[in-house]
Amino acid sequence: MLLRIKIKDYAIIDEVEVEFSDGFNVFTGESGVGKSIIVDALGFSLGDRADSSVVRTGAQKAIVESVFNITDENILNKIKSLGFDIDGNELIIRREYDISGRNKITINGFSESVSRVSELSEVLVDFHGQHEHQSLLNSKTHIDYLDAFGKFHKDREVIANLYRSVIDLKNKINELSEILSQKEKRIEFLKFTVDELERANLKENEDVDLEEKFKFITNFEALFRLVNESLVFLDEGEFSVLSSIGKVITNLRSATRYNEEFNNLILKLEEAESTIKEIRNILEDFKNRINLSPEEIEYINSRLDLIRTLKRKYNKSSVSELIKYKDECKRELEAVETGDEELRKLESEYQKLVSELRNKCLDLSKKRMNKAKEFDKLVMEKLRELAMERAIFKTDFKYYKTDDGIFEIEGTKIDVNETGIDRVEFLISVNPGEEPKPLRKVASGGEISRIMLALKNVLSDVSEVDMMVFDEIDVGIGGNTANVVGEMIQEIAKKRQIIVITHLPQVAARAKTHFKVEKVFEGAKTKVIVKELSIEERKKEIARMIGNETEVGIKYAEEMLSKSLRNL
Repeated sequence: MLLRIKIKDYAIIDEVEVEFSDGFNVFTGESGVGKSIIVDALGFSLGDRADSSVVRTGAQKAIVESVFNITDENILNKIKSLGFDIDGNELIIRREYDISGRNKITINGFSESVSRVSELSEVLVDFHGQHEHQSLLNSKTHIDYLDAFGKFHKDREVIANLYRSVIDLKNKINELSEILSQKEKRIEFLKFTVDELERANLKENEDVDLEEKFKFITNFEALFRLVNESLVFLDEGEFSVLSSIGKVITNLRSATRYNEEFNNLILKLEEAESTIKEIRNILEDFKNRINLSPEEIEYINSRLDLIRTLKRKYNKSSVSELIKYKDECKRELEAVETGDEELRKLESEYQKLVSELRNKCLDLSKKRMNKAKEFDKLVMEKLRELAMERAIFKTDFKYYKTDDGIFEIEGTKIDVNETGIDRVEFLISVNPGEEPKPLRKVASGGEISRIMLALKNVLSDVSEVDMMVFDEIDVGIGGNTANVVGEMIQEIAKKRQIIVITHLPQVAARAKTHFKVEKVFEGAKTKVIVKELSIEERKKEIARMIGNETEVGIKYAEEMLSKSLRNL
């Protein structure tokens, strides 16, 4: 259940905190004071879409924090199955949204995405706002109501998985069939490609190595000349470096007969001579290594030309990509050459899946039709309680014919989707003698409200959600029917927590906890106040809602409260 909600700078609310009780909670107040904003704020904290308009004028960001206490083991297990790890039973969901559009949402202090929290909200709360009246007029939603009543979620999941598998397999078959339709041309192309690339005998990173060698070849002549000239200067001719040093050493040795100090110079010259000989040997070795033959140069150039041609032809940027492409072509060639056998396997598997899908769809359709009888009966009972005594409610089933159907029923191809083969629509007749027709063609606004309340009441027995929110579900209802609406909501509240926004005193009087929403003006600022009412305050508020705030009205309100509270 929802323990409390804290709202700060959201819409026209500056700061409000509300603590809820279990059972039936109601919000009342004059029109336009911001009752529905409380519900909107709850939805906001649970992942509803938002924009900067949610931030109160003059504030920097809107903040809403909702605190839940989860005691139902089934709901706890569902939350955990969604990947949320909660310690204990408390769930604190906090969302902030600033005027620049930055969005932050946390669960028990840990950051989460809005989409994940929206997924969680479906486990926690069943929202029913005025907009859902319109969704009831959309027949596409009706199958969801029926399946919720029948608890057919697992059946639908099986069918949805089978349907997706059938579609995936059908696409594979179509793709392979398309390939096989041009089999000969494709095989010819693949064989030529594989043969050409294998004859090229490509090696990993070969292009990189050859490009390095090509750079060397490009500068070969200049490099060879410079090295060769250096060798001439060092050790060729009468005036080479080594020849000159040798002569100097010879002269100095002769000079030592006259002065022994020249011995030190001779040692240094001999060291220099040794170093220069080492340099000469290195240059000689390098000269021998770079002395490429014309055949080698021709090989490098022709090899690079081949690789560049293949890259352009197959739109690849490296030898590695060419080798990978060759391997892919080999695999595809093998697949195409054995494609007929693969196609037969896929078609056989496809027929088995289609047969299984057909059986599951027919089985679920039968279950739905049987459950629909019980569903229709219960809805009509509730409608009679809501002053629609002569209404006939009926769940209608249809199959849609289509040339693209996956399978046939009684010789006709039927449209199938992830929910099965049934196209469900609720029909109603509100006047005797009239055939039931679609809701959108028959029901008025007040009747739609009552039909929705009847559905919610019937579904409350099977709903696995612990909390329900009704935002003015009683629109268009009055008189004695309003009493029945209050009784129905009070009955639902015995099984789960209910939050209701209403203008009907008959509904408000049956709540366990009553909050009044008021708008006050402080200078140029508007402030929303939410107050939990005492019994005496409730009498006055209900008298206001009745439209009689005299002692007589307050007395009547007291009688309404006394009678209603006895049923809590």
